Amino acid sequence: MRDVERMLDKYPFWRGVGEILCRHDDLTNLTNEETARVNHPALFDIYELCAARKLPVLLHQNSTSVSIHDEYEHLYELEEVLHNFPRTQMVWAHCGMSRRVFHKNYHDMVPLLLDKYSNLSVDISWVVYDDVVCLNLEPKKHWIRTIENYRDRFMLGSDLCGHFDHLGKTLARYNRLLEALDPETQALLAWKNADSIWFK
Repeated sequence: MRDVERMLDKYPFWRGVGEILCRHDDLTNLTNEETARVNHPALFDIYELCAARKLPVLLHQNSTSVSIHDEYEHLYELEEVLHNFPRTQMVWAHCGMSRRVFHKNYHDMVPLLLDKYSNLSVDISWVVYDDVVCLNLEPKKHWIRTIENYRDRFMLGSDLCGHFDHLGKTLARYNRLLEALDPETQALLAWKNADSIWFK
């Protein structure tokens, strides 16, 4: 935690602490020793620091495991953090989805979390958009409805890291979703929500 604090002091233009990778399907399976999880006590000081400095925390935490599709095996870990750190703004990367992580009622679970925890926002970048929000590249109606209902809690992202040559093409795939939303929701999803959280 001291190193994070030192870097934030040294480079005050930073607007976060980076994406905290915890449960992440194959990456998790390749690690030794204790599994990284969002409710590990080692992260508590980071959450408190971010709350004090009004910095959002971007969390990658799968909702369940690759082999478990009938329940959300790891969701309680996220909920524990959201409950215990209500002053910390959390952004759930990819809505807790990952490759081969699937649950048929995902669109029902996300609104329940948003209702319960005001400090939670969700990002629909990477595979969650292609594999869950859309069907054959067309946004599903229940996801359009969910985004409209929680228009100030969703945001887009590129999930690109290090190289941004394909940024335009990557973001263009959201055009069909944006076209299906009303103009106010379009602006909130496309940039206003992210701008509010990361640069307010």
